[in-house]
Amino acid sequence: MKPIIVFVVCIVFAAGVGWYCGKTGSATREGQLLMQESEDDNAIATVYDIAAIRLIESGETQKSMRSLSVPIARYYYLYAIHAGTNEDRLKLLAQIEQLMRTNQVVANEITNQMANYEIHGKLPNYGNPK
Repeated sequence: MKPIIVFVVCIVFAAGVGWYCGKTGSATREGQLLMQESEDDNAIATVYDIAAIRLIESGETQKSMRSLSVPIARYYYLYAIHAGTNEDRLKLLAQIEQLMRTNQVVANEITNQMANYEIHGKLPNYGNPK
C-alpha cells in the first residue's frame, strides 16, 4: 500500500510541476513575442532614421522630410485619427496636424500615405492646393 501512495503522490507532484512549467513557459513565450514586436518596431524606426540622416548629410532635406513623414503618417492613420478620449493620442494628433499646417512636404507625404491605410474620404485641407 505504501508504494502506491508514494506513486500517486509522485504523479500528482509531477502533474503540478508540469502544469506550472507550462503556465510560466507560455507567459515567457508571450513576453518574448512582445519583445520581438518591440524590437521590430524599433528596427523599422532605426532604418527610417538612418535614411533621413544620410539624406540630411547629403543636403537633400526635402527627401529627408518625406522619409521622416512615413512613420508619422503610420501613427496618424493607425492611432491618432481614432484618438477618442485618449489624451496622449489627442496631444500627438494636435502636434501632427500643426506640423501638417506648417510644413507642406509633411502634409503632402501624409496625404500620399493615405492609400496605404485604405482610408476613405479626405483629410482636412492644410493648405494643400490639390
